[in-house]
Amino acid sequence: MSHPGGIVPDPLRRAVEREFGPVLHIEERPGGHTPGISAALTLTQRRVFLKAIAVCHPLSKGHQLEAGINSVLPPGLGPRLLWSDTVDGWLALVFEHVDGRHPDLSPRSRDIPKVLEKISMLIDVLSPSPYTGATAISDHRAYRAAPAELLAGDTLLHCSPRPDNLIINSEVHVIDWGSSRLGAGWLVAAFMVPHFIVAGHSPRGAEVLVQSIPAFKAAPREAVTTVALILATYWSSRIDHYPPGALYEYRVRAAHAAGTWADHCDTP
Repeated sequence: MSHPGGIVPDPLRRAVEREFGPVLHIEERPGGHTPGISAALTLTQRRVFLKAIAVCHPLSKGHQLEAGINSVLPPGLGPRLLWSDTVDGWLALVFEHVDGRHPDLSPRSRDIPKVLEKISMLIDVLSPSPYTGATAISDHRAYRAAPAELLAGDTLLHCSPRPDNLIINSEVHVIDWGSSRLGAGWLVAAFMVPHFIVAGHSPRGAEVLVQSIPAFKAAPREAVTTVALILATYWSSRIDHYPPGALYEYRVRAAHAAGTWADHCDTP
């Protein structure tokens, strides 16, 4: 959906222009579940990506976390944070713009090896976490009932590696770090399993794929089964919290996929 302007409030647009120069065009980029502004901005010499949310909104903490993480994220993992500020009640983040597409995770896709390589890289490069402000995943309400020692670790975990949070061109870029936590590195690979199932893999086939990631291969089977059950239960309970649309429909499929993975893990 393209707009000549209007979706970015004038005070925020002026602040961006003071920092980067004239904004020639604004293209809305809807799709995520976080409310606020999401748009690609065409400048005189380049494009940038703007995310903004009302400071008073409860989900603004995710934007604050994302700004903190992206400011210290090692090169090659995700778009670089160029600027962040609070303007007229908006918390705004501007990133470098990454051209590309979301990866195809279906069986025999040539994108899969690149995605798996990037997930393995995340685990290696973000252990220990370069960001000190993330909380432990065991503190998340979905995981509090699980034995903390099964999840413990010092890796910065991207907790939502859905295909729409991955952009692929010559390499894979990981976006949307606002739900990140600290924990065992293999969890990032585990979070990928339902997305491979949604894309057409069997639960066993999806697990075989992520077994190529050393951290997941070394994970205790009890811990993997526990996480599969948690994802199935939590994602199913959260479906009605999202508005109708493509993301809602995907989350329904992902919750079902997590359930089939949990059944697979629980089968002797």
